[in-house]
Amino acid sequence: MKMILSKIAALRMKRGLGRGNLASIINVNTNTYTKMEKGVYVVSIPRLQEIADALNVNCEALLDNVDPEADYLEEQYKLAQDKLANYHELIISEQAKLIELHEKLK
Repeated sequence: MKMILSKIAALRMKRGLGRGNLASIINVNTNTYTKMEKGVYVVSIPRLQEIADALNVNCEALLDNVDPEADYLEEQYKLAQDKLANYHELIISEQAKLIELHEKLK
């Protein structure tokens, strides 16, 4: 459990979130969250899922030796590829319009 809690703390800090910020996202008070992160309170699986969602990682990645950032980065890469493809389609569409206008002006 200690490894899971240290992953959560590291991800929280990497995301620029204080304990109070994450506590409010998962709807607990800061004192309760602090005790969860320090291992004083046992974190239930549903609560762990809420924390994982708040940190944009898969819950399973927190539970094993997988880098929890891997899924997040892969998802962000796919989103960036999708945006790029959309922009590419938009550029082609605009180029077609320019060619059509150019032909009309001849």
